[in-house]
Amino acid sequence: METNIAVFVGPSLPNAQKYLSNHIDIVFNGPAIRGDLTKAANDGFKTILLIDGVFGTALAVDNFEIRTVLDCGVSLYGCSSMGVLRAVDTEELGMQGFGWVFSHFKNSVITYEDDLALLYDEREFTNITIPNINLIYTLKEYESDIEKIRMISKYSRKLSWKYRTQHLLRELLANYYSKSKATEIVEFCVVNGNIKKIDAINTINAMKAMENGKD
Repeated sequence: METNIAVFVGPSLPNAQKYLSNHIDIVFNGPAIRGDLTKAANDGFKTILLIDGVFGTALAVDNFEIRTVLDCGVSLYGCSSMGVLRAVDTEELGMQGFGWVFSHFKNSVITYEDDLALLYDEREFTNITIPNINLIYTLKEYESDIEKIRMISKYSRKLSWKYRTQHLLRELLANYYSKSKATEIVEFCVVNGNIKKIDAINTINAMKAMENGKD
């Protein structure tokens, strides 16, 4: 039995179809706004993955909508970005969260919602600024000094998510490392330290395997 899965994704995984072209039964949508999950449930999707959602420029998916969709018998998953925030809030209702980001929010290791925010191209979903969560993940890969990670994270949070560019992060990190090391860390953050992207890919694959196991 083929399972159709609705995925709401944008800047966490630009060009999602390219990375997951073998998943022919997944229907990709852009970042969700309020009402999108309900519409997907009404359209017959029994499995929904919320990765990215819009906030500020449109009404965001709220916990009431999550409850409504779950009450319809839909399997609802979240990861990476807005999906993490809603999964943490509604886990007791049945929404399931996945990934490094979810784990760190669920266990209150990270509590700042703005750590997930970034500026992105609304047409291509390419990232213009760097979400603080990706920097924190990268620092944990590079740095064993927990206090230094906390200090850098504290000051990086003072940079608005709208302006947290590679250039400004290099300048910030240069206060703690050599300029070459600061550049190396930022480059890793962009290329290999995009934990929102990593979680998105891993969650889609895990969710697909679980749904296949139900057949």
